[in-house]
Amino acid sequence: TLKSIGAARIDALAQALGALAGEAPVATLDALDARLQDELGAGYAAVAAVFGLIDGVARRHADAAGHIDRTRQRVEQALRMDVLRADASVARQLSTTIKALIPKAGVTTIARLATRLAAVLPFEGELSAMGYARLGVALLDPEDRGLRAVDMDVVSRPPWTLAKVELLRDALVRSANWPPLPSKAAAELLWERATAEGLSDHLRSRQVDAAGLLKAIKATCEAVRATPDGALFTPPVRFADALLASQGSPALLDSFDTVQAYLQQRFEAVLEPVDQAAELAAVGLEVVDDRVVPIERPEAAPATQVKIDGPIRTRHVTPDGALEVGDLVAACHTGGFRVVGLPPASHHRLSAHLRDALAAQVGAEKVRFIDLDRAVIEALRAHALWDDALAEESLTHPDYSWLTEDVGAALTAQIAEGTRGTITVLARPTLLGPLGLMDWLHGLYEAARGGRFGLLVLAAPGGIHDGRVRLNEAWPLTYTPDMAAVVYQEPLQEAHDAR
Repeated sequence: TLKSIGAARIDALAQALGALAGEAPVATLDALDARLQDELGAGYAAVAAVFGLIDGVARRHADAAGHIDRTRQRVEQALRMDVLRADASVARQLSTTIKALIPKAGVTTIARLATRLAAVLPFEGELSAMGYARLGVALLDPEDRGLRAVDMDVVSRPPWTLAKVELLRDALVRSANWPPLPSKAAAELLWERATAEGLSDHLRSRQVDAAGLLKAIKATCEAVRATPDGALFTPPVRFADALLASQGSPALLDSFDTVQAYLQQRFEAVLEPVDQAAELAAVGLEVVDDRVVPIERPEAAPATQVKIDGPIRTRHVTPDGALEVGDLVAACHTGGFRVVGLPPASHHRLSAHLRDALAAQVGAEKVRFIDLDRAVIEALRAHALWDDALAEESLTHPDYSWLTEDVGAALTAQIAEGTRGTITVLARPTLLGPLGLMDWLHGLYEAARGGRFGLLVLAAPGGIHDGRVRLNEAWPLTYTPDMAAVVYQEPLQEAHDAR
C-alpha cells in the first residue's frame, strides 16, 4: 500500500512521474538546485562537493570526502551519475541545456559555458554556475563518473576528442607569435589541421567554416591575443617590436612612461627595452627632456648618392649615362653572383644602361635582363595570388609569408634559364623586401656561387654599408667579398647644374 512505501518515497515517485509526464522545466538555477536536493537527498552533498555546485570549487573524490566529513567510498557511492542521466531526473534538463549551449563548432571552455548557463538559468542563491556547468558536461559523457571535474577546462563534443582539441590549440599558439599572424592565415592553418584529423566534414555539417573554427579554438587559448586589425600574437612582446607595430601613432609622442603605458595597454605584456635609445631611433624617435619626439635629422644627402663601406669599389656614371663594366665582363666565363649598387633615384634608368653596356662588350645574345618587380607581379597572377596580395596590403601589418614559396620558385625557374657564359641582370628588385623575399634572394646567391646560372648581376637600388647590401636603403642582404660589389655614383646635382 502507499502507507507502507513511506512519505519520502512517495514524494520521490511523484517527482519522477512528473518528469516522465513532462513536468514544466525549471526557469532558474535556484529551482533546479532545490529539485536536485529533493531528488538526491543525502547524496546531494557529495555531488555538490565534487563539482562545486555551491562554492564553485571542483574537488577530487578524496578531497570532497574530507570537505563533507565522509569517507571516499561514501562519496563515490553517492555519485550515482547513471541515475542523474535518466530521463526522470531533473538533472536531465541541465545536461540538455548544456548540450544546447556548446557552440556549433563543438569546442569551448567551461568558464564560457558557465557564463552562458547563468544567462539561461539565472540564480540569486549561493550557487555556482561553474559548478553546475561541470556537472552538466559530465552528464553528457556516459563514461564520466565525476573524475574529471577538477581538470575540466576545455569542453568538447564528439567527434572532437581532447587530444584533437589540444592539437589545434597547440598549432595556434605556436603560430601566433611575432610578427602577428593574420587571422586569415590562422583560420586556414587550423582548417588544414582539422581536415587532417577528419573533422572538416562534421564542421561543414554544422555550418562552421574556417573563421568559425578559428573563433572557437582561439576562445580556448587565453594566451593568444589580437591586434586592432585582428592579427594574432602571443605576449610578451619585445619593446622594439611593439614600437614598430605602432609606428606613426600620435600616442608615441608623449613622456616615455606614457608611451610605455600605451604599448602595455595595446599589447598587454611588453618587455622592458634592451636599448631604449636605439629602439626608439629605429622608428625615428628619441627622448628629449623626458618626452619622446621625432628625431631632427640633418638635411639628407642628394638622392643620387648612396652610402658605401670603405673597401667597396666605386665607379662614376658619365654625364651621358655610360657605365664602365670591365670587371663584370671579366667574370662572365666564371659566373657566380655579383652586386652592382645604383642610386635609388635613378636605378630604373641605370639598370637598363648596365644591360646595354654589357651587351656592347659580350654581345646582346649573351645578356639577359629580368625586371624582378614585373616578374614578381606576373608570378602572383600566374598563381592566382594577386587579389590576395592586394587584400593583404590593406592590412595595418601585412604578412606575405604565405606567398614566398610560390613566387620564389617562379623567380628561380626564370633565372635558372641562364647558362655558363651568359650574364643575367637582375634589375628593379624593389618588391623583394616588402614581400618578404629577402631569404629567397640569399638562397639564390648561395645557389649561383658555382656559376650554374652563368653570371648573375644584382642591380641593387641603394648602397652597401655595415656589411649589408641595402635594397632601397632598407632591406638588407648580407654582403660577402665574392660578390665583388661595385657602386656607381652619379655626379652631384650641383655639378650637373654647372654644366
